[in-house]
Amino acid sequence: MCIRDRGSNAKLALTDAKIVGKEHGVKAGSSAKVTSKNSTITADESGVRLESSSGAFDGRSTTITAGDVALFVESNGDVKLAEKSVLKATKGDGIVTKSTTLKLLLEDTKIEAHEIGLRLSGNADVRLRKGAMVHGDAGGLRTDYNLKLSVEGATIDSAGPAVAGTSNAEVRVTAGSSVKGTPAFQFSSNPSRFDVPDGTFTGEKQLDSRSATGASPGNDMVTRRIIEASYALAKTCKDGKGGEVRVRIEVASSGKVQSVTSTSSTASKGAEQCVLAKVRSLAFPPRSGTTTIQTNYLL
Repeated sequence: MCIRDRGSNAKLALTDAKIVGKEHGVKAGSSAKVTSKNSTITADESGVRLESSSGAFDGRSTTITAGDVALFVESNGDVKLAEKSVLKATKGDGIVTKSTTLKLLLEDTKIEAHEIGLRLSGNADVRLRKGAMVHGDAGGLRTDYNLKLSVEGATIDSAGPAVAGTSNAEVRVTAGSSVKGTPAFQFSSNPSRFDVPDGTFTGEKQLDSRSATGASPGNDMVTRRIIEASYALAKTCKDGKGGEVRVRIEVASSGKVQSVTSTSSTASKGAEQCVLAKVRSLAFPPRSGTTTIQTNYLL
């Protein structure tokens, strides 16, 4: 059974349920509220998909397994997972937000992803409490600006960067927690707060990598706005299939796009090529050195 296309303001309560979907397990619209207890949700693409804005998901003793993304939240989301919940992404990311603002609380919950455990946009408020574990093969937590991260008796682990972000981050890690990665922390500018005692992390702290690339806070802001505006451009490529295209963009010091490659896609070949063409037309502010941008386009 697949539950999908629930309208705006929908309320869905799952108890002892088993949901299996080809594309999505649960798909809901604006301001939807989904609760799940003692349930399993399985899908080839996304397990739970909260589209539009202000969606909420509260999972207890719930297992979500999907290929591309276990839990997708469009914007302004509120997500709580507890009581031995498990999210697994066999090919992609654990939890993904496309636009800004997410409140995320994990307690006694495991996130396991082939790529990034938590791939979040700006204004993310992330609280990892006792027993929470976030693992991504390529990265643990990757976010944009204004990250608020609290790790209390929890674990973030990756062979890549454990925690990566851009500017104005606030990070607090308490004793008994573990942050492990290569590096452990990677920010393009110094966090406004960084309360991380020795013994709670393994790996380097790269807290101002901006200086190595010659970027500036002003350029970072302009670049983010250009990327956010490009989401609407990509939407014009949507065909009957829809889907999602993840891209890697190489930008020259002049601001010109040198190359665009698709790292994964669930869209049709025509739509994928259309997205790549739109991205090639973008122009970014000049900076010292080549810049690499990775983002995803939902069609």
